[in-house]
Amino acid sequence: MPQSGAATDTRSDHPPLTTAVVVSHCSAATIEACLRAALSSTAPVEVVVVDNASDDATRLLLAEQQRAEPFLTVQLNDDNRGFASACNQGAALARGDALLFLNPDAFVEADTVRRLRTLLSAHPDVGLLGCSVLDEGGRPHGPQRRREPTWRRSLMSLCGLSRLENRWRALAGVEVRTPLPDTELVDVDAVNGALMLLPRPVFEQIGGFDEAFRLHAEDLDLCRRIRDAGLRVAMAPAIPVTHVGGVSSRRRRFQVEWWKTRSLWRYFRKHDPAAGRRGIAAVIALGLALRLALKLPRQLLPGRSPGKRSAPGKKNR
Repeated sequence: MPQSGAATDTRSDHPPLTTAVVVSHCSAATIEACLRAALSSTAPVEVVVVDNASDDATRLLLAEQQRAEPFLTVQLNDDNRGFASACNQGAALARGDALLFLNPDAFVEADTVRRLRTLLSAHPDVGLLGCSVLDEGGRPHGPQRRREPTWRRSLMSLCGLSRLENRWRALAGVEVRTPLPDTELVDVDAVNGALMLLPRPVFEQIGGFDEAFRLHAEDLDLCRRIRDAGLRVAMAPAIPVTHVGGVSSRRRRFQVEWWKTRSLWRYFRKHDPAAGRRGIAAVIALGLALRLALKLPRQLLPGRSPGKRSAPGKKNR
């Protein structure tokens, strides 16, 4: 059963409540900073954490945070059900009219939720909104804008040929490499999954996350289904979130890469009609196998244990 610090919301009804859903798994290095940042929002926010059987200090830290914070709900899973399933669990416990899916190693700023909600209200045709994802040094971290990951684009990205797309458009990969336009919103096929905000009715309309994606590609699938429903997927270039990245996966890096490979295969089979052709399916399978083989030597090396992080602008206690 979920353990909730508060039964009712005593804050003002205006502006509306946003529920941040955080899925943790061995996230002790960053979970405190992530929650402090989210709960320090200038807009009303509750946080629902679903922990997927962490065996480090994550659960102890969550218990400490819960005792001090009435707007934190914690759901403890006895086994690791996968990221997509845990996101759906968190959404089911939400009281807000908008859902903010936030990685446990991502840190929002105090005005992030307010600014994102303002944009979402001003653009009712937007079904999912992302933002600029930066590393701890303020540099872009991971893909900021993603095209639909067809098998051809994915192959271009895997081979590194996508770096030449400015010369030959046929070599375009999944990530959009052109400079970000100076606009309030940029329409994309998929955002960076470290932070995703969407109206709760939209999430319920499309049936939430596809739980067959145990880990990775579930965000691509969510964005695709929102676009298929006739809504826009967009990112806000001027709104940043800091993302450390990979904290939960460092201890089981090969397992994570294996699940990522399986999820990508499922995505192609589900959404790319060309993947149904025997020859194309063989190319996709070969490409995914090559990707996994290239990752294998590095993934088998012992992972570095990350130190405890502070949210941007805050010091470790």
